[in-house]
Amino acid sequence: MFSRARTADEAIDELEVWLSTLPGEFSLDVYPLVDEYEVKIAGSLISSTCRLTATIVITESDDELDVPEYRFDLRQPDGTLVWRHDCHPGHASDPGMTGPQHLHVLRGAGEVRLPEDRQTLELIREALVLANQQLAPEG
Repeated sequence: MFSRARTADEAIDELEVWLSTLPGEFSLDVYPLVDEYEVKIAGSLISSTCRLTATIVITESDDELDVPEYRFDLRQPDGTLVWRHDCHPGHASDPGMTGPQHLHVLRGAGEVRLPEDRQTLELIREALVLANQQLAPEG
């Protein structure tokens, strides 16, 4: 997920820098737990006013950084799902899935879960910028 971070502290620093590159206002809260950090992000994109919430679990052991779980949830101002990139236990054995990472999108009248590769902050940033451009009101 992280391009440069090798420790949990560096990962949190990288997240702060990453948030500063997004077109919007965001908060970042860090919750140190027993063997991990839970990072919560919340805010809105400026042009589209879509709301992003995210939870990222960061673990560090023997100088190795890992992100076993994440959730990046983007919603329109009325609460309608735009997309949600997830990585967590529970769906890896579902038909068509290739691991714990997956994407939620709307198809027709319902939400579907699609397999996907593990996300990076750069990929999420690109998806956020694209959604912000596509969903911004004209004018």
